[in-house]
Amino acid sequence: MVVLSPEDGTRLVKRIVGIPGDTIAMKDNQLLLNGEFATYSQAARDYEPEIAETLRPHAFFAEEDLDGVTHAVMGISIAPETRRDLSPVTVPADRYFLMGDSRDNSHDSRVYGFAERDAILGQAKSILVSLDINDTYLPRLSRFFTPLR
Repeated sequence: MVVLSPEDGTRLVKRIVGIPGDTIAMKDNQLLLNGEFATYSQAARDYEPEIAETLRPHAFFAEEDLDGVTHAVMGISIAPETRRDLSPVTVPADRYFLMGDSRDNSHDSRVYGFAERDAILGQAKSILVSLDINDTYLPRLSRFFTPLR
């Protein structure tokens, strides 16, 4: 989803992982939704060419199945362990729990809390422009106008 950050109004692209009434937790970087672990499997393809060269030796990828929706997630082996666990929280009415797919490098609901329904602008469907902000700041032309999943 495209959502306005509760902190400063910046537009963000995040995945909704919890809706009102859901209980969200994380243990060892694995998401629990309503007490059940999300299903993880080996990544369907090699995502390394799409990330910063400096992160490649430390990145690991998996496919996460969250209520029937499968998408890639990334972890970073050198990231602080503090982001990999989350005590259970219940999503209140008219709020949503958001997470980025780069789980160890995402400023999301684990940091700023729940997002209000009014802050959600719409569904992100494709990448318009992509810059390599973790490495060279050069355009990643191969990602321009590509669909999101």
